[in-house]
Amino acid sequence: MDAQHERPRAHTRVEVSYLAMFETPVGKAPGQGVILDLSKGGALIGLAAQIPEIGTATKVRISPPAGTPIEVPATVVRHEALAFAVEFSGPHRGLAQLLDQIEPIGPATEAFRTH
Repeated sequence: MDAQHERPRAHTRVEVSYLAMFETPVGKAPGQGVILDLSKGGALIGLAAQIPEIGTATKVRISPPAGTPIEVPATVVRHEALAFAVEFSGPHRGLAQLLDQIEPIGPATEAFRTH
């Protein structure tokens, strides 16, 4: 989907660099990556050795450098170059509190985006 046809974002995204762990299919080790951008509605996870299929239900464990890890149910909605996007399944209080502490600073690193 090109930039002209992308649907508008419902939530403000913030650029971060947080460790992420995520569930993978039964029998495989949990996946690990870096959250590149984060919003109340979802996240972009890059540098993952394993990229789940689009439509996969998972749980993403977000580990901010200072604070308690947060586990949020999510669905994989998009693949990008060296990354994948998830949409969170409903609001999560801990995530909202974390986002309230972060200043929005713009879009995620362009190196991880396709055009």
